[in-house]
Amino acid sequence: MGIASSVISAVPTAARWLIGNSGAIGDVVKSVRDVTGLEAFEDEDEFSIVPNPDIFAPSVSVISLEKDLRKANTKLDAEAKIGLKPPKQDEDRETKSTKVDNLFWTAPSHPVGSHNGTPSAEMYRDLALILREKGFPLFFKEKNGDAVDVAYRLAQGIFANANEKGIAIHIKDGRHIHKLPVTIESGDKSCIINTQHVYYKIPMGKTGTEDTWQAALHMNKSLTDDFRQQYELEQADLVFLSNKKPPTGPVWILTCEVNWRTVLKAKNAGKSLGPKLEEDYGYYVPFTNIEANHQILKIVTRANVAPAQVRANIEVAAGKLSDNVSNPELRLLDKVTEPLSAQGPDVNIANAAYNGDYKDTGDYQMAIRRQAAQTARREARNQWEIDNMTARILAGKDDIAIRRRT
Repeated sequence: MGIASSVISAVPTAARWLIGNSGAIGDVVKSVRDVTGLEAFEDEDEFSIVPNPDIFAPSVSVISLEKDLRKANTKLDAEAKIGLKPPKQDEDRETKSTKVDNLFWTAPSHPVGSHNGTPSAEMYRDLALILREKGFPLFFKEKNGDAVDVAYRLAQGIFANANEKGIAIHIKDGRHIHKLPVTIESGDKSCIINTQHVYYKIPMGKTGTEDTWQAALHMNKSLTDDFRQQYELEQADLVFLSNKKPPTGPVWILTCEVNWRTVLKAKNAGKSLGPKLEEDYGYYVPFTNIEANHQILKIVTRANVAPAQVRANIEVAAGKLSDNVSNPELRLLDKVTEPLSAQGPDVNIANAAYNGDYKDTGDYQMAIRRQAAQTARREARNQWEIDNMTARILAGKDDIAIRRRT
């Protein structure tokens, strides 16, 4: 499975990608230079792409195109600031503003102008990962308790317009910079997110091939303290650390990936996957973590259990959990995301290592130390509670002691 991406976030990578994937590089150069206000070809020293590779080194073309893309990004960044709604300010609210520049959508046309506004799976996932990286909430609730998938709703908004529709700034020769402000908020307004997405199209010069967008995305959030604290608790719940005694002897050590399709399905189903695999199959699952709609699991099995069998069992367990949380009466998922999750979870083994004795690994030693520390903390906590109760009884402040006297 891996994490295939529809977005490139580095100018050097984008420059190489554009050169390597375009059919007519002159159209690429012209579109970028139209945005920057430069001519497509000024002189031999300023070529964005060298027309004669036998005379000029290919590296010059990449470096020059990088320079042009950076200039275009500066313009997009400035436009994205204009008209962005400021975050709601109150004493009990946390606010944050951020931006994502040097953003390249490599195949954006799929969701744009579609009749139901369904974003592609790749663009949805990339947007969810951007929000996660920038510290923005990925979910909240409506007033009636229905769950809302923030990344999906935001994708619906910023990719809403069909080609050449909406707010557009004319540049040159029919080219435009497009911009769209989008605001989403929870039912009680405890979470408010404002965004503005600005982009222009780079034609790739291939028949039937989608354009690429160079874009800038500016965002801000405003969260109440109660929302922030509750969200942080829910995020902490997405990490699982096993309390099971780790095995010894020959083992398979596997890194597994699960694509739950949507953020809310990962949140509600994925957090139970580690414990279920330990309970149903006897695996040792030292660690699992969820990032957006993607989950990573470390799994240790006896050497006689083949990795392919582990993958098949994960598929069964994940499928059952996915079905369980999909019950509409539970109201755990955002109904509009159903087109993305119709296929069910996708499971892949990302890495497999056979080890002669798991006890000799650093992971085993780390697990033993962590479990010992947990036991010590638990015993210390129990002793503190005993000492505290004893002190209250002796001081006559404990309810039991007071009731006995009366």
